[in-house]
This record gives sequence, structure tokens and C-alpha cells, in this order.
Amino acid sequence: MQFTLMFILLFLIFFIIKILLLKSTPSETAAGAIVMGCGIFINGAMKNIPLLENKAGKILTTSLLIIWIFIAASFIESAIKKTINEIHFKDAIKSFGVGTWVAGTSVCGIAVFQRIHELVTFARVMFWGNLALWALYLAICIRNYGAIFSQGLYSKVHGILLLSTVSTQSIVVFGNTIFGDKFPKLVSTSLIYLGIALYILAFILIIRKYFFSKEWNLEDGWTNTNCILHGAMSITGLASAVSGAINYNLVLFIWLWILLWFIIVEFIEILRAIKRVNKYGFIKGVAVYNVTQWSRIFTFGMLYTFTMKFNLSLATLTSKFLFSIQNFILRSGTWIMVLILLYEGVLYFIYQPKNRLGKSA
Repeated sequence: MQFTLMFILLFLIFFIIKILLLKSTPSETAAGAIVMGCGIFINGAMKNIPLLENKAGKILTTSLLIIWIFIAASFIESAIKKTINEIHFKDAIKSFGVGTWVAGTSVCGIAVFQRIHELVTFARVMFWGNLALWALYLAICIRNYGAIFSQGLYSKVHGILLLSTVSTQSIVVFGNTIFGDKFPKLVSTSLIYLGIALYILAFILIIRKYFFSKEWNLEDGWTNTNCILHGAMSITGLASAVSGAINYNLVLFIWLWILLWFIIVEFIEILRAIKRVNKYGFIKGVAVYNVTQWSRIFTFGMLYTFTMKFNLSLATLTSKFLFSIQNFILRSGTWIMVLILLYEGVLYFIYQPKNRLGKSA
């Protein structure tokens, strides 16, 4: 009864905010990134903040569930109105964003399963529904890659392609969290390697565009979603760690690959920010809202969560230096996550008071 009252109260608060401040228009295709960004904080970094974890964990998880419901309701409404294909599925690049629906549902379902005992059965239902959604999304990805190759859409690709890996690995993490040892190792292994194959395909296309083409500029052509270059492998590492389906030396290699690309991508991001400030000024350059910015929060949070779950001592090829890096990430990452979440929240409520959840500025 106590949870029911809390849910109703929070739902009414969110509903009033939505009615008063947000327009009733379809959610952006990548709106699931909002759930991904907030959810990975709840499932990872928040566990090392006792005040939030012990006092507000259930409230924040319930709030996450309500946000997921609102965004899902928008997609369901589009399906009922038969506009879902035109809005979300038609474009060969944009429709990769449907992967945020899968990953967002996985992250939300895990949070619900771990913190809201009254909804454990519902979390299991979420898993099976999400598995069907992932199968549909995989079919969309296959169609999209066909379009990229047949229509020569190479100049349009960016990090959004990597959501194919993120969504696939999220199923592994979700399944192992919900079912534990009952989730088949063969399924985990197969999905992990499928996700890696999808990563390699997307990685080649993205590197081909950004490192071997001059048809773009850093300040306008580099997208927020490119941070998934390291984020997609972070969730691959997490899936490997929680399932135990992959050799730990390979998991160590994945972790080192992530650290390398984290440094490369964030160095590019700093250069991009400098160029954008010089070109547009601080406000228009780096202090505007876009739904894809939540993907950066997710990738930061996923690196932290993977590092937290990764038992480095199980790898045979390790050193004190690597342990010090792991400890540094865990010590500093918590508060970095808090700061970027607060920053993104402020941007959202500055730029989105007359708009709907997930609409980019």
C-alpha cells in the first residue's frame, strides 16, 4: 500500500508537470536515452552515495519508471495513430535511435527489479517484452545497413549506429540480472559476440567517415552520439562481467580498449567545445539542450558501472597501475556523474519548459 500511494503521488506530480510545461507531441526517436542516462546513474554510481541509495533509491527508481511510462506512451500513441513508421522507423540513420527504447527499458527494468520488490514480476514481464522489441530492432538495423551500403549513406553515419551493440548487450545484462544463473550462458555468449560484431561494423563506418573524410567540420559535424564509441564497449564489458560468459583476459582487453577510446573521444569533445565557443559563444556553443546529450551521460555511467563490476584481480595480465586507474575511476566517477546529471537537468528545464520529454532544442 505504501508503494502504491508513493507511485500515485509521483505519477500525479509528473503528470501535472507534463500538462503544464510540456506540449503533447510525439517523443523524439532517441528519447529513451533520457531513461538510459538517469537509469545507469541509479544502477551504478548512486550505489556509492549512501544518502541517495538508502533514503531515496526507491523514490528515484519509481520516478525513472514513470518517465519510462510517459515516453513509452508517446511511442504507443504513434503506433495507434499509425504514424510510428513515418516518425521513428522510416529514416535509415535516425531509426537506429530505436535502440534507446531497448536499452532504456533494460536499464529501467533492472532498477525496478533491484529496488521495487512489489514490481519484481512486472520487471520480468518487461524483460520478455523488451526481448521482442530487440528482435524488431535487430530487423530494423539489418534493413538500415542494407540502405547504407546500397544507397551510399556513408557521409550520414555517426555514433547512433552503435546503439545496435548497446541494445544487444543490454539484453544480456537485463537477463542475467533478472534470472541469474538460470539465464543460459550460451545465450549470453552468443549475444555478446553478436554485439561485438555489430560494434566492429559500426566502428569501421564511423572511423571511415571521421578519420578518412574531409566532408565535415569538428564544431558542427561531430555529434554527441560519437561518445558511444566507448560506451558501446563499456556495456559489452559489463555484459561480459555480469554473465561470466567471456574469458577475463578478454574482458580486460575490452576495458583497456574503452579507456583508450574514452581518452580519444573526450579529447575530441574538448576541442569541439573550444571551437564551438569561439564560433557561437558559450551559450549557443555548449550550453544548449539536445536529447542526444543523454547518451554522453549513459556512456560515462556505463564506464563507471563496468569498472565497478569488473573484478580486475581475475585477469592474469594485470598490474598495480591498472588497479590504481580502476580506483581513480571509482573515486572520482561518482561525483562526475552527479555533476553532469545536474548540468543536463538544468539545461533541460531551461530550454524545454514549453516542449515535450525528449524533444531536442
